[in-house]
Amino acid sequence: MELVLAIAVVVFIFLAEVLRRRSVIHPVFARKILHVGAISASAISVFYFDVSLLLVIIGAAIPFLALAVWKGFFIEAETGRRSFGIIYFAIAFFILVYFFGDEKPYLVYYPLAILAWGDGLATIVGFSVGKNIYSFSSEKKTVEGSLAFFMATLLILAFSSVLIPELHGYPVSLLEAVFISLFLTLLEAVSVKGLDNIWVPSASVYWLMIEFEISSLLWLGALAPFAYLTFKRKWLTGDGALGSFLMGWILLIGPEPRYFIFPLVFFLIGSLLSKLPGSKIKNDPRDLMQVFANGGIPVIFLMLYLIIGSPAFLFGFVSGFAFALSDTTSSEIGIRYGKRHIYIFSNTKVEIGESGAVTLQGTLAGLIASFGLASISLMPFIGMEVQHFILIGSIGFLGNVTDSLIGKHAQVKYLQSNGNFSDSKIPERITKHIGFSRVNNDITNLITSAISTFLGWGLFFLL
Repeated sequence: MELVLAIAVVVFIFLAEVLRRRSVIHPVFARKILHVGAISASAISVFYFDVSLLLVIIGAAIPFLALAVWKGFFIEAETGRRSFGIIYFAIAFFILVYFFGDEKPYLVYYPLAILAWGDGLATIVGFSVGKNIYSFSSEKKTVEGSLAFFMATLLILAFSSVLIPELHGYPVSLLEAVFISLFLTLLEAVSVKGLDNIWVPSASVYWLMIEFEISSLLWLGALAPFAYLTFKRKWLTGDGALGSFLMGWILLIGPEPRYFIFPLVFFLIGSLLSKLPGSKIKNDPRDLMQVFANGGIPVIFLMLYLIIGSPAFLFGFVSGFAFALSDTTSSEIGIRYGKRHIYIFSNTKVEIGESGAVTLQGTLAGLIASFGLASISLMPFIGMEVQHFILIGSIGFLGNVTDSLIGKHAQVKYLQSNGNFSDSKIPERITKHIGFSRVNNDITNLITSAISTFLGWGLFFLL
């Protein structure tokens, strides 16, 4: 059986590519033959392969697949660009097998089977018969394709334990299957550039591992209108609102919904500050990338806390949001009420709102905001201690300073016709710049959020 599965994966890879190159079938269908066939074989391989051998095979395949992508062997039919999704899948597969292959093989099977059939059928159905197009991101989806994803995921979760003997001891109730299928369908709707090959398996594992009360689903009745309100009030774009809804779903539907207060305080204060009068810079609604850059990594740490139980992950989660509120507050107050805008740790005067710029007023506001959010940890329903509060507030403010340093030295700035540098690439033909071209404000926030969150996690062990 091991040899059969290994040969099957190789056959699916090359058969699909040969059919595509010879135009026997449409490239979209060829790619999904590979997707469904190879990932399905991978899903059941955990029941037949020795885990150590399987890890060796996957580990050896990753650089081979990376080379194949680099050489243009795997191309997105819709865009003509290299497709990195197969590399993301191989990495996710390796991680799942490494952590769960021996003791919890169902946590390898379910995520991969969902990825194979849910995502595969979504594309096939959407491309073949999809008429109702929508978009929460840069990639268009269809209602018909999303329904196919939902139904395939639901059937896999609800009936795999009946049909596959190795899963008899790991059933998923019908109500849980509906709940997880809906979440994964919405997550797939906002995933782009093949990243669903990471996000879908990761979220599948999370929901299969944690315990939650079905009655807690009532929170969604309040969360959905709130997310819609943020879109209608133009606080968030469509994908930003859906991304926030999914983060809220993770925070509220689980064993510890009380921790929702930290991102809620950040979001409410940040949104209100952005609407204060006096801004000299237009604030556009925040999109999904901005939402993830501010809260994605802390939320992942909370998920790890709920799975593993180590309070260090919880400490990292709160530290990440302390930074987010400190940074947002500094920016909004500095732009409106700052008297002198200079680069951090220098006396160089710069334009209002330029990356790396600080003001005395904004810096003090950021310090207060960081310790203000940290103070929530002292409330009885959270139960942290004074030393936690001090360290979280300090990390949040230190993250704010770090963000300004990255903004000054690494974030891209374009040379304008007047000789000044600006964050905006206007007009579009501007090419000369300083900093790294791929490091924009979102990437700067994401990097600093990661630093703050990991720093909180690491320093917890010193307390």
